[in-house]
Amino acid sequence: MAAINQPGLLSIIFLLPILGSIPTYFIGRIKEEYSKWSALFISGFVMLVSILAGWMFIDNSILPDLIGSETVKGNANTISTFLLTEKIDLIPQIGVSYHLGVDGLSLPLVLLTTFIMFVSILGAMAEIDHREAEFYALMLILETGIVGTFIALDLIVFYFAWELTLIPMFFLIGIWGHGEGERIVLGKFKFVPHHYAAVKFFIFTFVGSIFMLLGFVALWLQVLDAGTISYKGTPIGSFDLLVIIQTVKFDPTKPIFLFTFLVILFGFIVKLPSFPLHLWLPDAHVRAPTAGSMVLAGLLLKMGGYGIMRFAGWVFPEMLQRYDLLIGGIGLISLLWGAMVAFRQADLKRLIAYSSIGHMGIVLLGVASQTAPGFAGALYMMIAHGVISPLLFFLSGVIKHHVHTRIIENLKGLTHHMPTTTAVLVYTSFASAGLPGLAGFIAEFSAFVGIFSWSITIAAIGVLGIIITAAYYLWMLQRIVFGTPEQVAFDPKGVTDSTRVENAVFFLLGLFTLLLGIYPLPIFDMMNAAMTFFAAQF
Repeated sequence: MAAINQPGLLSIIFLLPILGSIPTYFIGRIKEEYSKWSALFISGFVMLVSILAGWMFIDNSILPDLIGSETVKGNANTISTFLLTEKIDLIPQIGVSYHLGVDGLSLPLVLLTTFIMFVSILGAMAEIDHREAEFYALMLILETGIVGTFIALDLIVFYFAWELTLIPMFFLIGIWGHGEGERIVLGKFKFVPHHYAAVKFFIFTFVGSIFMLLGFVALWLQVLDAGTISYKGTPIGSFDLLVIIQTVKFDPTKPIFLFTFLVILFGFIVKLPSFPLHLWLPDAHVRAPTAGSMVLAGLLLKMGGYGIMRFAGWVFPEMLQRYDLLIGGIGLISLLWGAMVAFRQADLKRLIAYSSIGHMGIVLLGVASQTAPGFAGALYMMIAHGVISPLLFFLSGVIKHHVHTRIIENLKGLTHHMPTTTAVLVYTSFASAGLPGLAGFIAEFSAFVGIFSWSITIAAIGVLGIIITAAYYLWMLQRIVFGTPEQVAFDPKGVTDSTRVENAVFFLLGLFTLLLGIYPLPIFDMMNAAMTFFAAQF
């Protein structure tokens, strides 16, 4: 079955949020509070459509006229199948098309995206109280960019979606971010802290994406040199990912292929982010509004992880085999560095931010292992972290909103005044630390099975990062949770526990943290074919 040549189900998931941002904005201009209900309705509808897409992916006999499919052949004659594909020529003279599709790697991330965006918009209702029309419109635009990154099979559409995420996140941090503290001076410029964080985020990720675009152009030139694609008798290149996979044969010893691999890898590692290109992340997290931090940790980081997994497994398997120690080394350093720096943080939100760097290091290690368990662990880590970290950031926002501080030492005795919030904080911290029965454990266990089969030494060192992660969460909880009523470190006057909206977010994210921990089979079934294809490449 070929791709359908008209907009289909994936186009609804991709384009509806950005189209819906327009009425959301204008409805909010009439009466501001209506914008949040508009955004919640649109994101909820998109989530339901993505669930339908997942159902059709599992059982593709449903509505077969809406299902296109395309395959590519990898090493050992293994087949990778993309479903729900749709393709419309945009600029055929240079090989640009509107080409969408999902497989076992991308579909779980699409489902994660639509769920987390819905929950983040719900959570924002507890915090955002000014310029609501602009805020919720930007959130919907951001959703289109993230979804597009996961479903685009044309590199220009992929790049458009990738860059689209920069603009709304820049404004979310810059307008609704937290600006406490002294101005930051850089030469002749003075920034309030959240403006500085927004500019830093934009510069780092934009520079990374420019390098990535250079790699995409190099891939286009390799297709042109192969001479297998033409338009009206004239040889052309192609930005179609499936054409590139089938056409370009990589020689790891040639400089052009090494250049292409490294610049694309650079762009993805900045977004992941990994040491030493992680410097934008802590400031962006600490200064972003709570909903912005939830999306940033839960989804934007996964764009980098997805890019590394897709290109390493589908486009550059020969390069990954040759430079596995480079990628694994970056992942190992990120895991250890993130854990050790998190241990030293006084601010709860900054601690959570550095923990994300460590967890994304496990993703790199899983990819570097070139094994099916490593691939499964890396992808499951992105799913698990994509649920756990938004809940942790939401908790930090709730605590800040109610207690007016995030300094860990000043939160001692929180249990006596916010028992529900404290209980959820303990539960989520254990999940992030990898407690069996919760989502983080399945991801870490699977990833390290693959890592051990690749390198016992690297795996043994990596386990140290897991131990440090558990230690800093326990150290944080010991300082916040325990203490008699007389030892409470903050002013308890006016402090109340979580609201109904906040409890709804706790429930939704906490429920899936548990379900992913005790019943991972649906996700593993979904990713099974992609996992098999990845391992066969090596």
